[in-house]
Amino acid sequence: MIVFLRTIFEGFVLYLLALIIGASAAALAFLKINERSLPLVIKNAFFFYIRPRLYIWKHEEAKKEAAVQKKEELVVSQIPKMSISKLDELSWDLDIKERTK
Repeated sequence: MIVFLRTIFEGFVLYLLALIIGASAAALAFLKINERSLPLVIKNAFFFYIRPRLYIWKHEEAKKEAAVQKKEELVVSQIPKMSISKLDELSWDLDIKERTK
C-alpha cells in the first residue's frame, strides 16, 4: 500500500500516510487486548454492533434470598470461639507491636 501511495502522493503527505499504515499493520500483527489478537477483537466488535440482541429478564428473587440466607448461616456457624485468656493475649500482642513501630 505504501508503494502504491508513493506513486500518487509526495513529501509530507506520503510520510504521514506511510506512518499511519505502518502503525496500523504493526498493531494488527503484534497488539493484544486481554490476551486476544487485535483482528479478533475488531471482528467481535463488528459482530456485536451488527447482530440484534434480545435481553430477557427472569424474576428469580426467591432463589437469591434463599442462597443469601444460607451463606449467612454458614458464616455464623464457622466463627471460632475464643476464650478470655486468648483475647487478652492477642490484645497484648497488638499493643506491643504498635509500640515498637
